Amino acid sequence: MPGCSCNSDNRKGVYACQHPFPKLWAMDDHGTDITLTIMIRLYLYICKAFQQIKHLDDYQILSSISTPDLSELSPCPCCGAPSSSYSHNGSYERHFVCCTDGCVCDHMVLIPSVRCRSCGVSHALIRSLIIPYSSYSLGFLIRLLYAWITGKFPSVPALCSHFDISESTFYRIRRRFVLDARVLLDALRSLMEVTCLLKALSSCDPLLLHEALSVFFQSTGHSFLQPCVTKRPKVPLCSIPPLSCQIP
Repeated sequence: MPGCSCNSDNRKGVYACQHPFPKLWAMDDHGTDITLTIMIRLYLYICKAFQQIKHLDDYQILSSISTPDLSELSPCPCCGAPSSSYSHNGSYERHFVCCTDGCVCDHMVLIPSVRCRSCGVSHALIRSLIIPYSSYSLGFLIRLLYAWITGKFPSVPALCSHFDISESTFYRIRRRFVLDARVLLDALRSLMEVTCLLKALSSCDPLLLHEALSVFFQSTGHSFLQPCVTKRPKVPLCSIPPLSCQIP
């Protein structure tokens, strides 16, 4: 691995490194070669803040959230050790560019890290508002891409001037968006479908719900949400008689 002198013990599944963050190579928003750090993403910890302070910018939201309890973290991504193996390992500063009242602001934020006592590897705790290896916040990039896709500015140079970025940086961000958009759309579509289903179940007419549960039972061979299902035979919906009822 370039720039890294690490020792591994395959027998014990232990990954030991002489420096606090194992390194890989990549390229940042500006096309500069950088080294990558193993990290733990904190997606769920930001949700409550969004619900409570939607009107604030990314920096204000980020500043309002404390570091999560170590016991709430996911297992070590290197060795799989439980969160009880973590210990605090200081922090480091990084740039955090976001939009505040229509203006581009560059802030410095602290990124906490933890060290796994099992394998000795340190992990940065990265919240979902922060894009790894990019100084731009998630909200900033969404505003930038939305302004581009809706034609808010007459040209790419005007767009880049407003958001204070170079054209080459914009094109790299746009290329990443095109590559990632389909996967995110599929994830959002799946989540919205599930949300709509649960909303419909909670407010559905009892007779309609009973009929739907009956169809489900006859097409699958088990009741909706029934535990310990070992056999799930499939029955074509066209073979189910109308107004059939589920047997209690």
